[in-house]
Amino acid sequence: MQTVEQTVYDELNRIAQERGITLQELLRAIIIPEWVKLQGPLTRSDGRRLRRTTKRDLIVSR
Repeated sequence: MQTVEQTVYDELNRIAQERGITLQELLRAIIIPEWVKLQGPLTRSDGRRLRRTTKRDLIVSR
């Protein structure tokens, strides 16, 4: 599950409507695949995949 600010939601929804698809279709077919492509492969020198850092793994200082 993902949450976004209302302004981001509105913009994504507008883009989906312009394309004649639902917001869910936009996310599944366009947004997520593009994000994955931009992330590139995460592999170590021995060829094994690395685990991506999640927000839960990060320590935030204020």
